[in-house]
Formats: sequence, structure tokens, C-alpha cells
Amino acid sequence: MPRKREHDAIEHLLLGKVTKMSELMDIPSKYLKNRHRVLWHDPISVGVLSFVAGGNPLENWIAGMTHLLLDNILNDYAKSKKGGKEKRQKVNKMI
Repeated sequence: MPRKREHDAIEHLLLGKVTKMSELMDIPSKYLKNRHRVLWHDPISVGVLSFVAGGNPLENWIAGMTHLLLDNILNDYAKSKKGGKEKRQKVNKMI
């Protein structure tokens, strides 16, 4: 799964700044660890959190949807390849 660094890099590339969306979306990881994506990782939750996060809701929504896409892309890629950890590290180096 992408780390905060990867999420922040993509946000900065798209928006020119880093929002609080990734932090908010990943709060459940403190308690649920790898299963934290069952909470706040869907388009409806992203819409709600984009208003809760403060600042520009449109920028927050873009950051949240990017967070979802990055999580899903890297998760699917790691699962589809044998030796997923090494593959994920190669993808992280590309980012």
C-alpha cells in the first residue's frame, strides 16, 4: 500500500499543495491496521470528508479520489504479481 509520502507526492503534483485528506482517510489505520480501508475509502465518504477537512472542498475531493485510485492501483498490482512486496518497492521508486 502507498505510504503517506506517495500520497503527498501525487497531491502536490496535481494540486500544487498537500491537503489533509490522506491523513483523515487513514486515521482508522491506527486501530484496524491493514483492514483500515473498510472505512472512509469510498467515493461517498470522500465527498463527506472533503467538507470536513476544511479548505477548498473541490481540492480535498480531488486529493481523496486520488488517494483511492493510488491505493487501488498499487494494491491490485501487488496482488497480481508474485513477490508483491518487491514489485511495490519498484513502483514506489517510480513515484
